[in-house]
Amino acid sequence: MEQRGDAFAADWVETTVVLDTNVLLNLYRSPDAAREELLVALEGIASSLFMPAQVQREFWRHRDSVLRENAALDEVANELRRMLRDAKKSLTRLGQGKIGAAPAKDLTEQLESTLEDVIKAASGHQPTFNWRTALSAPEHDTVLSRLTELYNGRVGAAYGPTEFAAAVTEATSRFRRRVPPGYEDAHKAEHEEEGAGDYLLWRQTIEHARRAGKDVVIVTQDAKQDWWRLDARNEPINARFELVDEMRREAGVGARLVLTADFLKALGETTDSPVSERTVDQVDELDTADAAGDEPVGGSWTRAMLDALQDRLRENGYEDRALVIERGIDSPTGLLSRADVLGLLGRPADAKLTGFTRPIARATRQLIAEGVLPPVAAPALRPEYDGPGKAVRFSAPELVEERPSADSTDR
Repeated sequence: MEQRGDAFAADWVETTVVLDTNVLLNLYRSPDAAREELLVALEGIASSLFMPAQVQREFWRHRDSVLRENAALDEVANELRRMLRDAKKSLTRLGQGKIGAAPAKDLTEQLESTLEDVIKAASGHQPTFNWRTALSAPEHDTVLSRLTELYNGRVGAAYGPTEFAAAVTEATSRFRRRVPPGYEDAHKAEHEEEGAGDYLLWRQTIEHARRAGKDVVIVTQDAKQDWWRLDARNEPINARFELVDEMRREAGVGARLVLTADFLKALGETTDSPVSERTVDQVDELDTADAAGDEPVGGSWTRAMLDALQDRLRENGYEDRALVIERGIDSPTGLLSRADVLGLLGRPADAKLTGFTRPIARATRQLIAEGVLPPVAAPALRPEYDGPGKAVRFSAPELVEERPSADSTDR
């Protein structure tokens, strides 16, 4: 298994690929086109796939909540329609009692003009997947049926009660000694595993690797330090040395961790499965959202906020990203074409830009965690697409004036 920076090459026939639970659950969260690309790519390496029993256990534990979450999102357009109806009634009452019918009518028309466009856009993003049907009738869940076929005969046996209890006890002992993986979840006690889920996945993977005799790639969205070696920028490099050593000692094979987007990028480059730049970027966005937690992502950028981000990008070795953001900000439209970006980078016209905005998202998360940026900072550079395939342009945010603090105002 060869490592080349963020990329890697693998002989898929001689590799066992383990997808963690969130990678599978995010198939539900992905846009329709991306989901299909992901499933086709996985079908292309089906013989290499293995699902530890713990992944199956967690998939079924969380599947319904993910389906309910997506079903609720499908109701956004209807919620906006209800909001519009209620607002129109309120404006009518306002016209009758306060401002007069004519001004109220003007406000209503302005509101309708704006919200109808928003409702139309929200309605146009409705997926073809029927979340409610999948909830009530799993046999009509097309994602589940594809996964069932994909993993037929490739799921590990679940532990019996005695073996399960012994594994949880072993995990607890390891956590006290901060032996990876999973010690950062040691506080979780909401399930029978008592926070030992990551260790159970790891132990079951080692047991399978011992029988299969193939190097292991674990595909994950978890970038915590109880799995990863992190560089000076707190970005993941590869599996912790302890994990690589344990896999070698226990199973006699190599082990590697790969983020989902990097895995898909490698699949697109080493197999016949077409994984588009857009799909990799969308998966990257899901990874970023998972890492960011439940905080909403939105809001505006000030010059000071942008300067802080660009300084961090330069510190992290991404001067090129800082330059592209600055040129986007300076652009009258806030947009740079793909050709503009490639020209700034000095890359050929057919070069790929897969994952180009990932270091920007990571630097933004770092600054939010440090309290330098507010938790609602919007993306400082967003790839835009006219369809499947490559990004056709990149958009930068419009800067707003920084509000003076109370201490800086005249008294």
